[in-house]
Amino acid sequence: MDTVSTNTTNNTVTTPSSEDVSDMAFDNLYPAIIRCFVIVLLGYMAGRFNILTGLQAKGVGNYVTYFALPVLLFKSMVELNFRVVNWVFLCCILISKTVIFVGVFLFSLLLGRPLNYGKAGLFGIFTTQSNDFALGYPIVNALYSKTNPSFVQYIYLVAPISLAFLNPIGFIFLEIEKRKTSNGVNSRQPVYKMALHIVKGTTLNNT
Repeated sequence: MDTVSTNTTNNTVTTPSSEDVSDMAFDNLYPAIIRCFVIVLLGYMAGRFNILTGLQAKGVGNYVTYFALPVLLFKSMVELNFRVVNWVFLCCILISKTVIFVGVFLFSLLLGRPLNYGKAGLFGIFTTQSNDFALGYPIVNALYSKTNPSFVQYIYLVAPISLAFLNPIGFIFLEIEKRKTSNGVNSRQPVYKMALHIVKGTTLNNT
């Protein structure tokens, strides 16, 4: 019987333990958080000391909103392998955020007097809105880029839950409150009719 011997002295294969990987992840986390807050601080100082004027800041914001972020989203969605996406995980996040949104909305209506649909919708947005790209991406990338690199791609799937689903519901209730407090005919309409009118107007791009 042939035996295969391995020279453990010259050919040593070492794999890091889970504790070492965890320590490395947290070692990368602190620099990522520091960089995020340094960028926020620099942005504040640029506005506070008029290094960037209001018009220039608006231009930077428009560039990020209409060019940089859409290109980044498009690139990430093209590269994303949907066959390996854990849809149960995404559904759990959707359900949990929806439960929080509805719960905060209902408690705001029950506890707040006078009845204010706009304030309740705004509180619902506040409790479910997360800064996924500015803070979420660097933190997730620092923690899981070595062990689970696919986790970073979930940022681009989780963000639309608030941006495309929950936030528009809150905006609809803000518009309902605006119409209720106005002196027009719409203020006498039931809430559900105003909501349908707002959704129809938004869909058809008219008022």
